[in-house]
Amino acid sequence: MLISTSRKPSSKTRAFCKNLSHALGTDYINRGKMSMRELQLKSADMGSKSIALVYEMKGNPSKITFFSNVGEELLVIMGSVNTTKQHLHIKTVELSFTSEVPELDVLKDIFPIVKYNNLNNGSSKESNNNSSKSNNYNNSKNYNNYNNPNKSDKENNNFLANNSMKNHIHIEKIDDYFDDEVDDFNKKIAAIRFYNRDGEDTGLKINIRKFIVK
Repeated sequence: MLISTSRKPSSKTRAFCKNLSHALGTDYINRGKMSMRELQLKSADMGSKSIALVYEMKGNPSKITFFSNVGEELLVIMGSVNTTKQHLHIKTVELSFTSEVPELDVLKDIFPIVKYNNLNNGSSKESNNNSSKSNNYNNSKNYNNYNNPNKSDKENNNFLANNSMKNHIHIEKIDDYFDDEVDDFNKKIAAIRFYNRDGEDTGLKINIRKFIVK
């Protein structure tokens, strides 16, 4: 996946793009005067299969649109981001993925994921993005214990964080839309979190207010 921005990105947008490229082990380039078609050709030349274009509002990253190399919109995410100045220490060749939001499972095919674990049925399989047997480690036993109906949501999330989050991307479902104390613009339905080689939250986060799956 190739990451790029609007033509004149702010320092915050550039920082987020660099964080995201380090988290995923993907390329990031400044768009400059390149047209969308030129970006598609650049992505193909670099061996990428898709493009993540980061847009901003008042200098803050506010939307990410994922395109195929032929210009097809795959997914649009609207919201905000948290960045970090710390080294991420993510082994990108061992990236795994889980999601509490089934509609966002599409990201497993956009991000360079090695291992995808289905939280809905506890199954675990190797992603189509990487068929290397050397990277085919198995956390399915831990995920089968996730979503235990006898535990609270907090207990289940803590179990997942403590047992299965090394070099991991997790989409957490959030119920802000039912919280009257949160103003409408800041309400979130999900958050994408990135965990390092030690299973620690890196601080890099994509807060999702709305998404559109194409």
